[in-house]
Amino acid sequence: MMVDVVPPGSDVPAWFSRAIAAPFTEHVASVDDIPLHYVRWGRDAGGGRPKTPLVLIHGGGAHAFWWGFLAPLLADRYDVLALDLTGHGDSGRRDHYPREVWVNDILALVAHANLEARPFLVGHSMGGFVATVAAALHGERLSGAILVDSPIRPPHSVDPAAAPTERGRSGWTFERMSPYPDFEAAARRFRPLPDQPTPYPYLVDYVAERSLRKDPDGFTWKFDPKVFERASRSSLRDYFTAARCRLALVRGAESIVMPREVGDYMVGLGSGRVPLVEIPDGHHHLMFDQPLPLLVAVRALLAAWESSPH
Repeated sequence: MMVDVVPPGSDVPAWFSRAIAAPFTEHVASVDDIPLHYVRWGRDAGGGRPKTPLVLIHGGGAHAFWWGFLAPLLADRYDVLALDLTGHGDSGRRDHYPREVWVNDILALVAHANLEARPFLVGHSMGGFVATVAAALHGERLSGAILVDSPIRPPHSVDPAAAPTERGRSGWTFERMSPYPDFEAAARRFRPLPDQPTPYPYLVDYVAERSLRKDPDGFTWKFDPKVFERASRSSLRDYFTAARCRLALVRGAESIVMPREVGDYMVGLGSGRVPLVEIPDGHHHLMFDQPLPLLVAVRALLAAWESSPH
């Protein structure tokens, strides 16, 4: 377990200090004989009453601790688990990464954690794509899935956020994949892609510090570059329309990854049964620029689902 201590007088809000000081446990499951790392907050509810399980899924090139300052704020009501998908964070690597194998990661997590109820999923960006596939293939094992700025575009539309890098698109940009000579030099290269405002540098620093590992030649990013060389058995549109559990959408109102017309298109795909919440002034990486509005949106959608039958 890691507990951060924010020095007195630091220019960070009290909610963030409390969140990162909250206790959590780290676990390692196995999927296809590959280690699968995950983090858990708020498991014990007291009085013998189990909490509703909630699984948080990060985006491409990211890891469980992208949720590390929001998960504790959900742990009063939920048994919150965030995993490192294989090829990310402290989980092991595969030879290839179709989205369907990442769904197997989620199933392995659910089995290892001995969840007592069907979990809700919340997936950001690529994590939302994984949640979409899970909802289609195993929706009867889920209570619902919230897709956060995870676009399914109309046929033949162009991705306005596509941008060339040395290796392709990522959760952040960087100058090189070769190791950096020291931790500080590497952490300074961490920033969102596509570019967006990051008004709270302590949030970016928190995630950046957990995104690096020490190799013999220096520090490098934890993810496997091959996670961006994806293949999938079916289109995301087909998986979305075949979902066998409830879906909901969250988008940043200023997101170039999921602009309004894409959100409207997805609502249409859902035949009006999939709600869409837009977060004002929010961009793609909502946990960096609108963390508390994102938290409120997730809480509100989950509460609505819990108060109504399937």
